Amino acid sequence: AGNINLRAKAIQNPEYGYFPSTPDLQNYKINRIRLSDNAINPGGGSWPITSTAEAIMLLPSTKSNFMYYANPFIANSGTGKFIPGIAADATPVSGYPAGAFTNKGAFSADDSKFYSVNGQLTSVEVIDTSTNSIIDSIELGSNQVTAWEGTNDKLYVILFNNQIKIINTDTDTVEKTLTIPCVAPNSTATMTFSKDKNYPFYYVPCSGDGTLLK
Repeated sequence: AGNINLRAKAIQNPEYGYFPSTPDLQNYKINRIRLSDNAINPGGGSWPITSTAEAIMLLPSTKSNFMYYANPFIANSGTGKFIPGIAADATPVSGYPAGAFTNKGAFSADDSKFYSVNGQLTSVEVIDTSTNSIIDSIELGSNQVTAWEGTNDKLYVILFNNQIKIINTDTDTVEKTLTIPCVAPNSTATMTFSKDKNYPFYYVPCSGDGTLLK
């Protein structure tokens, strides 16, 4: 028999983790933590990074070496790209819509796009991660809370009005709208997906009435 060629790829944990901090929602830093001994900003140098980007949340890609930041407490903070391992501030996306309070966004399945949600706007901004620029804006008709990447390569966006908008990330269009039957309004902000392809369900908690929806 002929030879069989195999290609192997090792995925290892990085040496550091990264997290933002602020004492007063006015001054911001991006820190790193060494995973071997949990030392914060070891070795000095340029760490921690003084951040003018107002990053309070870092949203890492699961496939590539970059993150996007968000800040749901500051208007006009927008979002931008942070590359871990480089002692430099995140690079904001230029031309981000005014008045946005950005929160947890999500990536497309191939990480080519980042979907940035806006607490005070009714649109999700689509960002090309290779150019760090806005390429589309998806109108949802209501303010958003968070966005989540589904196991089916769809994007799930939770709205303040107890709805979920399911977005096709190939066409950047809304495929379906679901009403979340929570008793109290504005009572859900998160969801989680089953990782079992044979068990295709996701779960949404209702904080106002203590129920978990499947």
